[in-house]
Amino acid sequence: MRCEEFLGLIFVTLNAATPPLREYLKGLEPGLETVLMGDGDCQLLGYHKTIIDANWKLYRDNDGYHTPLLHKAFTWLNWQGGKGSQIITEHGHMAVTADLKPLSDTGVLNDPSLLEFKAAIRAGGEGPQAKTAVIVVSPGTLISKALDLPIIRYALPKGVDRTEIHWTFIAHRNDDPEMLQHRIRQANMMGPSAMISLEDAAVFNRAQKATATQPPNTRFVKGYRPGMNLAEAGQNDEVGNLAWWDLYRRQMGFERGVA
Repeated sequence: MRCEEFLGLIFVTLNAATPPLREYLKGLEPGLETVLMGDGDCQLLGYHKTIIDANWKLYRDNDGYHTPLLHKAFTWLNWQGGKGSQIITEHGHMAVTADLKPLSDTGVLNDPSLLEFKAAIRAGGEGPQAKTAVIVVSPGTLISKALDLPIIRYALPKGVDRTEIHWTFIAHRNDDPEMLQHRIRQANMMGPSAMISLEDAAVFNRAQKATATQPPNTRFVKGYRPGMNLAEAGQNDEVGNLAWWDLYRRQMGFERGVA
């Protein structure tokens, strides 16, 4: 067993063939620094668990780019992601990073402070606090920063069509009481009965049912062009999933199907 650490995250492997951690995470460092607030000096806020009636691979495939498509409440607040990029690595990981853009007070919320980017404002709109990121560390670890809330999730398979998601919420060790309370309030948006988790669970279940259609199946991959370099993927493309699926196929010993 080997154990290594990156910005406070502890990684453990039982496989002697696993490369050193820095090599394994190569390309993800900027995104991880964004989520872990630059220095990894974090403290635990708490945990949530949710169940979705879908395969774990469906969950990890759709995490990076679905927010503006699914969570329509954000459109009521005139929110959209800022300029960003997608990074795809040889180990099947991917990272989507973007600049934060503040939400507008459109009168929809009685208390719009719930969705404020307080950390970004305090940082003067510069540095890791002024960015957002969604990182998928293969096979099923998802590390992200939603609004002002750093989150680490683990997708644990409970069956072919059932996955348990473990959420870990963190804060910076230097947060004052006001910032801690702000992050806790935002964590409640992700809970088992909260808007985001309810919408995710419903749509993942529908997507799972759609995968059960009789073959031949056709899958559209947004942003893909025949012969393209996967490193050219756009911020909201699905292309990043292809590198992971190819790696998964080889690791499982599956033959490539005929297109």
